[in-house]
Amino acid sequence: MKKPDTFLAAYALGLAVAIWVAATALTANPLVLLMTLVIAAVYTFGFWELRLHRRQTGDLSLALLAATSEQLDYQAWLLTVPEPLRQTVRQRIEGDRVPPPGPAITSYLVGLLVMLGMLGTFLGMVVTLSGTAFALQNLTDIQGIRDRSEEHTSELQSQSTISYAVFCLKKK
Repeated sequence: MKKPDTFLAAYALGLAVAIWVAATALTANPLVLLMTLVIAAVYTFGFWELRLHRRQTGDLSLALLAATSEQLDYQAWLLTVPEPLRQTVRQRIEGDRVPPPGPAITSYLVGLLVMLGMLGTFLGMVVTLSGTAFALQNLTDIQGIRDRSEEHTSELQSQSTISYAVFCLKKK
């Protein structure tokens, strides 16, 4: 029985979230829609690179399993190794200490996604601040609001003083 591919499932789940966010921003905010589409494109590009890397390393594993110790002609065996890995494998067989190639772009894409997330947070703060400015824009009589606040405060103080006096009189 073949085990489920969690790599593909994780990608599908992430892409579904990006599509959901894009659908909610479709008519509401074009900037959010644009940012979501950029994030989805970068996410998809990283997925394809990682998928290619997984396929190449899987093919290398199969080639290593198929190799036998009696096989003296390693040049013929190298032809079974995926082409992007062939040079590195040849150098490793010859005794050089070279690292195997990894995904080249994915680490940069992760950084880009983090930066886009930070940009999204910043844009959210800007939208919130502009909403606050819009709400405060309609308050033209600030001094009148302060005066009414002081009146309410003095009324509350008077009522609490009266209540305390009544309490003290009842106590005696």
